[in-house]
Amino acid sequence: MSFSSEDGRAPGSPVPPRRSPDNTGSSGGAPGNPDLKPGTSDRTDWRGVSFGMALSCFVAFQQFKLPPILPSLLQEFHYPRALAASFMSIYAVVGLLASLPLGRWLKRRGYGAGLKLGIVSAALGLILALGLARYGSVLLLARSLEGLTYAIFAIAGPVIATASARLRDLPLVTGLLAGWIPVGQIGAGLLALAVPKGAASGLADWQLIWLVALALTGVLGVVCWRYAHHQNVGRADSPAKATQAVTADTDAAESRPAVVATPPDRAVSGGRLAAWLAPRLADLLAAGTFLLWSAQYFAFMTWLTQYLIEQHHLQPQQAVLVYLLPVVVLLACNLLTGWTLGRGLPLVPALIVSLILQGLVWALTPVLGNVTGIIALLVYGICAGVIPTCLFHLPHHIASHRHHRQLGEPGGAGNRQAIKAGPEAFATLMTGRNIGVFCGPLLLPQLLALLGDWNLAAQVIAVITWLGAGLTIGLARHFR
Repeated sequence: MSFSSEDGRAPGSPVPPRRSPDNTGSSGGAPGNPDLKPGTSDRTDWRGVSFGMALSCFVAFQQFKLPPILPSLLQEFHYPRALAASFMSIYAVVGLLASLPLGRWLKRRGYGAGLKLGIVSAALGLILALGLARYGSVLLLARSLEGLTYAIFAIAGPVIATASARLRDLPLVTGLLAGWIPVGQIGAGLLALAVPKGAASGLADWQLIWLVALALTGVLGVVCWRYAHHQNVGRADSPAKATQAVTADTDAAESRPAVVATPPDRAVSGGRLAAWLAPRLADLLAAGTFLLWSAQYFAFMTWLTQYLIEQHHLQPQQAVLVYLLPVVVLLACNLLTGWTLGRGLPLVPALIVSLILQGLVWALTPVLGNVTGIIALLVYGICAGVIPTCLFHLPHHIASHRHHRQLGEPGGAGNRQAIKAGPEAFATLMTGRNIGVFCGPLLLPQLLALLGDWNLAAQVIAVITWLGAGLTIGLARHFR
């Protein structure tokens, strides 16, 4: 597996000076690599892309392996429901606290140490749970250790995958990455269905699932070890270049251009807050949009089956089948959106339209029937495929915009030459997402308790979704 730097430097070589705006000059590439213009690579390393995707899907699987077997755990150990709910929310808490520091640490130390820490943390969490799950506090600690792995891999996975992609394939890769959560959900659900009930081994079904998860951790650990120790497992290039590529991209697209993006007189006139906010505004707007969208999405996915049972009187099996419908649709739309972004689909307008449509699905909840409800779920799934693909591509879009602003090009010119974003940009984005993941599942029950009606609660969620569209409109104005 190889992770090639965009300028083709050999591992350990110093970072060369930035090229002039006319993109002339030689890259000083490694043997076998042609001289490349900045922001390009010879070809996509699909093994590197697969590795980054595997990191993301692995932690999504680890998180969502709990819900299918939670009833068994409650029956066996009689956890309080509030504690049982915290087994899921602890992932968001750890991610919220750790994403930004981890992003800076990964940029400074490289991904080798981070991947090792992630594998060890996941293995310790799984082993603790297998041995001491009867103690709710220990299981919560075990899930928090898994959450640390989640926080690391949720940053490392997208950056490693995109660092391995040539810019022409970057939208497709972000489309693939945007499906990491549903892939983890479907994988965990299928595993739970495959585990025999009352296995002859004498182990509970949840224990078998945890053992499979531990085995997967070991397999992924071998791949991470090879990456961390600079082994060649793909093309002849060294995987150590990924760190240099990410650092170079981050330096070029985030640090210098970000400061230049806002004229000095505006920053000074606005005071210290404006000076601090100006270079970070686009990242914060993107993170705020992800926060609001994630809150409504996780509220939707957490409580959809209960809503269908209570409001539409479906049987539990029917509710699960209806629940899976938008998940399958959104996976297909993840890929389609990534493909169309690479062929000119305007990112920000697509994001705005999809957010407005998803809010409309929430707003129309009181008047939906059987047929119109299925149509609404299909629309919701389509939008749920478009939105995260666009959101995961936003850091690159923002980095390109900053790069071209630095070169003095007019707004919108950043689309002509893409620049890859680094771990700090993804850490900011994932911080917003983690806040939404934490709040969403908790928000809807509180609205139900306050308003006493599913339909009224849905109107509030619709407003939240439309607020996300409003932030995206603000981001569009920032790009002008």
